[in-house]
Parts: sequence; structure tokens; C-alpha cells
Amino acid sequence: MNDSGRRTTRKSAGFTLIELLVCIGIISILMGLLLPAVQRIRSSANRMQCLNRIRQIGLALHNYHDLHLALPAGTDGSRLLSRAEPTYRAWPVAILPQLEKDAVFRDAESEFLAREASLTRHRQFRTAMPAFSCPDDPRTATPQTPRFRNFPAGLLSFQGCSGSDYRSRDGVLFAASAVRLADITDGLSNTLMVAERPPSVDMDYGWWYGGVGQDGGGSLDAHMGVTEWNLIYPQCEFGPYSMKHGTLQNDCSVFSIWSLHGDGANVLFCDGSARFLSPPDISIQRSMGTRAGGEVAEF
Repeated sequence: MNDSGRRTTRKSAGFTLIELLVCIGIISILMGLLLPAVQRIRSSANRMQCLNRIRQIGLALHNYHDLHLALPAGTDGSRLLSRAEPTYRAWPVAILPQLEKDAVFRDAESEFLAREASLTRHRQFRTAMPAFSCPDDPRTATPQTPRFRNFPAGLLSFQGCSGSDYRSRDGVLFAASAVRLADITDGLSNTLMVAERPPSVDMDYGWWYGGVGQDGGGSLDAHMGVTEWNLIYPQCEFGPYSMKHGTLQNDCSVFSIWSLHGDGANVLFCDGSARFLSPPDISIQRSMGTRAGGEVAEF
């Protein structure tokens, strides 16, 4: 207190309204600059994780080949009861032991033996499998119910290469296939084994466990050709389709190799090498899809 007995007060420091608005503006600008960088880093990390998963798939397929002296069937048609029933076991099921998923494999095998004609009752069919999922597609992280179905299904971010298209059977993973690495005379480093392709918009196609696909043989569910044709969607052109950028809003994207990482996709070659590949010329795509076509693939 001062001599007159009155209390003295000290003026406290603070922001004026103008200073506060300036600070908010600066923070907004910094966030605007930072968020795209964070998104790019996250996208790059997801692409690398996706690439690592496809490499692990490649290692598993090679280990399967060493054990069984042939690659697994793209879809196993040996258990088929009738063409209308979804009884195919897809190649991802076959390589589960090589991915250290022995318990899942044994469970799946027992279910195929016990209830061949009812995939929808199989427990593993309703399970999401991280090894076959690309982190950029959140749909593959959990079981999803397809648009026109009343059951959940585990989805698949990768497709085995069946060849030029679903009819040709000139690739390495197709219905009832048993291709040996020695059969791939075009060169292991020039021939596609697996490529990225997100499940269809309606999630009717792209199941890791199995399915009849668009042709009764599993096409578009677990394997597809590099220049595929359309048998299912009247709103889409007949084809042929080729590797190009797709979207999760376009039904027609299901017929093309593509990814959510930009213009291109992660692909696995038969020698086990994996890389992000931008869309090459369609003639080169055809040559990469065939195992013994005699073409020279330069990319």
C-alpha cells in the first residue's frame, strides 16, 4: 500500500485481440504447411508397409514351391461340388503355414473338409488377415459385409496373376493351376506373380479365403489377368482393361491392377523381387502377365 493507504495494482501483461488473431493466423498457416507433409509421410509409410507385405507373400510362395515342387493353385477347384457354389479355396489359404499361420491353416482345412459347400459358415472366411491387407485400404483391416450379401468376408488387397485374362491360364496363379518355376520360361524376373488391386467397390470381389469370382473359377476374387475382361457389371465396358489408376468409387476399377498409392501399384515378380510399378504400355503388361509367351518385357 502507498502512503495514502490506497492499494496499488500492477497492470498484467496479455494479448490484445489483434495479437491473438495474428497468432491464430500464423498457427493456421503452419498447420496448413505441416499437414500435407504429414500425410505424405504417412502415405509413404503405408506404401512401404504394403510393399513389405507383398515381399513376405513372395517368400511364402517360394517356400511353398520348395515344399510342394509347384506353386499353389490360384483357386483349388478339386473340391467343387457344383459350379454355382462358392467352394474354391484360394492361394492365400495354401500359403498360411509359410506365413507362420499354422493354426489358421488347420482350422481352414478342417472347415473345407467338413463343410465344402458353405464358405459363409467358415469361421476363417469371416476373418481379416493382416498379411493380405494393404494399410491404405481400411476396408481390409476388418471383415466387411459386401453390398449384396448378408455375411461378412475377409478382404484381399493382392491378386495372383492368372495371365493375360481369366480365360488364358497362361500366368502362374489361376483356377486349379500347379505351375513350377521351371515352367516360367519368359524369365522369373520378367513375369508377374502377384499385384496390388483393392477389393471391388461393393466388396463382392476380392476375398482372401475363396470365392467363385466372376467366372466360376475365382477370377477377380483372388486372381486376375493383366488385361482382364468384364463379365459382371453392365455399367462398365467389356474390355480389355489394363493397369491404370482406379478409385474406390468406380466399379470398373476392379478389372485393373491399381493401388491407393498413386499412379501405379506394388507388384511381385516370380523371382521374389517386389517394387512399385508405374503403368507400362499395354503390350508390356501382357508380356509380364504370361509365363511362357516368348515376349521380351522391357520396363
